[in-house]
Amino acid sequence: MCVISCGEKQKRSFNAFDTYLQFYQEVNDSLSKNPRYVCAEAQKRMTATTDSTTYYHYVMLLAKAYMFRSDMDSAAVCMNQAEAYCHRNAPTPQISDLYADIYNMRGNVLARQALVDSAVICFSKALNYRLNGDRKEVLPDISINLADAYVRTGQYDKGALWYRKSLSFF
Repeated sequence: MCVISCGEKQKRSFNAFDTYLQFYQEVNDSLSKNPRYVCAEAQKRMTATTDSTTYYHYVMLLAKAYMFRSDMDSAAVCMNQAEAYCHRNAPTPQISDLYADIYNMRGNVLARQALVDSAVICFSKALNYRLNGDRKEVLPDISINLADAYVRTGQYDKGALWYRKSLSFF
């Protein structure tokens, strides 16, 4: 009986995450145009999900929307909450994906604050975590962020390398 219960729980978790991914794809373009809408929808969906990892993926989506609203303090709170959740859990591909989102977001925030050397470190960590995760389709985005950061530091050779690598992920 435990095997059946555990199997149903995993299925429920998978469905919750699929729902999140579908929502993310729907609102990804709206993030820069209407971050308030994304905040409201993400908060509503956060309260409805029963899966903790999915909940913290919504938290990271909320952090991204806060960043687009230039509310860096709220974005930092969300990133810290998600990171604390990751620290409390065993490494899994979904936790690696969540860590990748956290470090990619931190890199973006640092780049906006002109702390580009620190952003490079965060983007590198994001890339390494994403390689251990399930959502490999996001690798080009992270490598482009890393390339942009290298270019901003004047390291054009490393920037060109990461632009080329971003194309190899397709």
